[in-house]
Amino acid sequence: MWLLNNGSVILYIDAQRDQINEWLHAPDFKYDLDATSQLRHPGTCEWLLKLEQYEAWKTSNAKDIIWMHGAPCSGKTVLASAVINQLRLERKPVAYFFFRADEKVIGPPKNTTISCLNALVAQLLGLMEAQHTPFPDDFRRIYMEEKHNGQVKLTNVHTALKVIRALLNVSPRVHIVVDGLDECLDRQDFAVRRVEFHKVMKELITYSYTGIVKLFFGSRHERIFEKLFTKPGRIIEVTQEHTATDIAVFLNDNDYVWGEEQDGIIYPLVTGGNFLEAALELSTQNYAGVTCEEELKEAQWQYKPGFTTRYCRSLEMLAARSPQEKRLAKFVVFS
Repeated sequence: MWLLNNGSVILYIDAQRDQINEWLHAPDFKYDLDATSQLRHPGTCEWLLKLEQYEAWKTSNAKDIIWMHGAPCSGKTVLASAVINQLRLERKPVAYFFFRADEKVIGPPKNTTISCLNALVAQLLGLMEAQHTPFPDDFRRIYMEEKHNGQVKLTNVHTALKVIRALLNVSPRVHIVVDGLDECLDRQDFAVRRVEFHKVMKELITYSYTGIVKLFFGSRHERIFEKLFTKPGRIIEVTQEHTATDIAVFLNDNDYVWGEEQDGIIYPLVTGGNFLEAALELSTQNYAGVTCEEELKEAQWQYKPGFTTRYCRSLEMLAARSPQEKRLAKFVVFS
């Protein structure tokens, strides 16, 4: 519904709402949550949901920010889905997005800044409808200007950011979870799009919203994110200590037979903190899909289409570095 300046309310018809959806052109964010939630093994992720920092973030009556970071395959995305599902179970308003790099998807991509913003806008509008809250004047004005200017799709990140601010300013309390920041395709562009991505992230975390906004971001550890999130927010690192318990639960529940890799009560497979390696090792033991060491290595290399692409992209970025930086990188990789 539109809330006009004179206080009167006009109910929009379904056709107008459909036009808004077409303008947003948001990707299918629901599928990613459902698919990721199914990956969570019962009894895992509890350490995060019981963490004092997380509980304080969830319950404080002020804007609060968490940056959760960890190594590849440490379960960050599943942890993010656990956060979303807990918030929804507690009937807390939440909007979310999972960046997906190099994936073939039907419809809008899931690895761009604008797709993330549009998905959040679509969910924020849905939350307002569920709460019978009128859409704000600022949103109506931006939408009508876009239509008047012939913008059939919301493609400008700065306009989308204005829309998000307009919606959050009339939301009493909302939680936003965004995972996989490091997988945003725009970060490959060292010019405009890369700058826009980091401006958007900075704006989201520094803007003074009228309502209570809770922000939860997940990514691999990168210096740019460390600089971005250190001052305003809480930092949660997904360590091997955290993942070891969850990996052990996963393997034991699936009747994994501990063999020669046992070292007292510490198992390299567990302490490595890599869920993919544990799953593939279990698959090898059960003769399902991966049946030998060669296939195990191949599966680890090809476990996700985007991994090889990101690895090659890293090499390309490294090629542009100074000789000293190249020598340092070679030392780190092979040491």
